Amino acid sequence: MHRNTVISIFLIFAGIILQCPFSLYAGMFEVIPIKVFFEAGQKSAVIKLRNTGEEKATMQIDVKAWTQDSNGADKLEPTEDIVIFPKIVDVNPGEERIIRLGYKGPQTGKESTYRVFLDELPVSKPGETALKLALRFSVPVFISAQKKVHEMAIEKAEFEEGLVRVTVTNRGNSHVMIKKVKATGFAYAEHEAFSQEMTGRYILAGKTKTYTLPVPYDECLKTKTVRLQVEAEQMSKETRISIDNTQCRQVKQEAPPSKKEMKIPPSK
Repeated sequence: MHRNTVISIFLIFAGIILQCPFSLYAGMFEVIPIKVFFEAGQKSAVIKLRNTGEEKATMQIDVKAWTQDSNGADKLEPTEDIVIFPKIVDVNPGEERIIRLGYKGPQTGKESTYRVFLDELPVSKPGETALKLALRFSVPVFISAQKKVHEMAIEKAEFEEGLVRVTVTNRGNSHVMIKKVKATGFAYAEHEAFSQEMTGRYILAGKTKTYTLPVPYDECLKTKTVRLQVEAEQMSKETRISIDNTQCRQVKQEAPPSKKEMKIPPSK
């Protein structure tokens, strides 16, 4: 899916993604695009917000500078690099509103990254007692470098205590979207013993992130080597490591945290 892909954002009630019609609980919105790109020298862009629900909604819009720490965790800070208009908007059922973005930050040799947040301001009707949770979603904004460089490397791969860890570094000047990290174990030759994979996220320019995948204990005891594949939108990397079977462990699987808001899936 490209930048003009439409994503529908739904309410998540009581930490559970509802499987029934969401119009029973809140309005549904469409956001176009789900990513905003400012090419080198470009100063303005727009986000379209469409209310396809049955109730009027008020949205508050804000923007944050988006960076990552040494472990690849996201950091958000206030910024004046991007101007937004309007900052509060009413959207009636069936109506589409335009959010305008203006970039006044510097043009550098490295991509700059931001996130635009759209928050619903909850409004309760007189006499209404039902719990209403507000919508929140975000749109990544990328300010392109003059000359884009995409370069990704597997810096380290290891197996210890029943876990495979692979460390990936973005050596380029633009973001890398990791689509999938996959570990495939082989007992001998090319006889597959196990396969584990996880979805990735963005690695911003110059940043590093480590992905951890558990190796099933019984299969681990049979495994001699593991092939590690990192698949990104722009490229793929692969490496192999040997397995010390004395490091196989019964790894306890932690329950996933309860979700408090809808996570926007990466576009393809």
